[in-house]
Amino acid sequence: MISLLKSLLFCLVGLVGLDVCQAAAIKGSGRGSPQDLLRLLISPKTSKRQKKLAADRLAGLIKEDSHIFDRIQTEMIEPVVALTENDSKSLPKAQMLSRLRQTEPMLSRLAAWADPEYEYYLQRVAFRSLMKDIVFPEIEENVDVEVASRELETREVGDDVMKALQIDALILVLRELAASKSARKLLKKAAAGMLETDPKSIRKRRPKNLETPRYRVLKRFKSGAELREYYQYTIVETEMKERPFGRAPSIPSRRRKLPRSSFFRLKKFLLDGDNQQRLRMKMTVPVVKEIPVSASFAVLSPQAADEDDDVPAAPAGSWTAMFQRYMGGYAEVKDIYRGDGEGEGPVGVRKMAFVLPSRFWGKDRARKAPLPDDEAVLIREIPRRKLVVRSVPGYLSEAKVRKEARKLRKEVEAQSGLELADAGRTLFLLEYTDPFVTPWKAGGEIAFEVVAKSAEKDS
Repeated sequence: MISLLKSLLFCLVGLVGLDVCQAAAIKGSGRGSPQDLLRLLISPKTSKRQKKLAADRLAGLIKEDSHIFDRIQTEMIEPVVALTENDSKSLPKAQMLSRLRQTEPMLSRLAAWADPEYEYYLQRVAFRSLMKDIVFPEIEENVDVEVASRELETREVGDDVMKALQIDALILVLRELAASKSARKLLKKAAAGMLETDPKSIRKRRPKNLETPRYRVLKRFKSGAELREYYQYTIVETEMKERPFGRAPSIPSRRRKLPRSSFFRLKKFLLDGDNQQRLRMKMTVPVVKEIPVSASFAVLSPQAADEDDDVPAAPAGSWTAMFQRYMGGYAEVKDIYRGDGEGEGPVGVRKMAFVLPSRFWGKDRARKAPLPDDEAVLIREIPRRKLVVRSVPGYLSEAKVRKEARKLRKEVEAQSGLELADAGRTLFLLEYTDPFVTPWKAGGEIAFEVVAKSAEKDS
């Protein structure tokens, strides 16, 4: 009785009291259907506090029961609200902003101001377009389902990997809606973010207060690519057996611990202190993936060799052979000598690396870095070098990276004083964002090392 009187008193206070009452209703068990919670999230009239509570509540319900996701998809995402199904499938991202403006002319905005239900209708249009035109297609096109099936726990959805990815994507979008004014505002932001290729815009997506290698921009190309000179820094690296592309965006609780994965090995060294000094260090960016490619720029198949694969021995004197000797015949090094089926010969080892903190950069400082306990992890100095870099928004699939790599190669070939180092047989993938972000907040860079073109080749 006393709690009821308190609730009534709060409701008489005014706007603040109303906010508290609605917050209490959101937090109450069983009260507020998923549709009601989603309505609060997409509405511009809901306060930030209410949005956050609604997002937390709805995310918790979806985690507890995946059928709630089915209901939201059936009732809120699948129905054709403003666009026909054919238009929705063929709608280019570049046209989203103009199409969205066509659905909300001045009269529509006045009608929305006068009629809350019409405002809700427009917000549903935006929410549906956000999920159907941006989020779900980006997952379907760029996430490797085979990678996701190994990395993610999917038993609660009957091992339906794509459904698990869509559920996690919806939860990520709910958090974005909680921080946004409305679904229409978020759609505009998302559509613009998927079109950004300017390096400055992509750099803004990096986590703040994390160290990154220092460089200076020597030249900016018309396409948005940059020629950079990186100063010396130090990395910790390991061979990469898993697929380097198509990482799955997901909530942290769904990700499995894979002790043999390259990321886990490097994380143990850097963050967990799995080194001889038991030194725990802060995370840095980017995560660098060094990927061998053929001269024709067909990226190698990222599948690791099976245990019974008959892999040819590396030629004596090659980097691969030296790596094998250094590792003492480490048994895991199996697929380091592979061609791409085009007779182009061996192309090296896939590797993943973390950048060490800046106190280990520079002359003689790398020697002070703690030595790894894991024999598969190595410390290496990266000398000053020049990279030509292209920024790529969204999740990075092999097809997307290959397409951008070919563009970047043509960019270098058009320059009179530059050429690709080592014939461009090594592609660098620089990843700055974590895997728990929406596609318009994800992004990375692809890079090739370049050198000054020799006088002999010029002549």
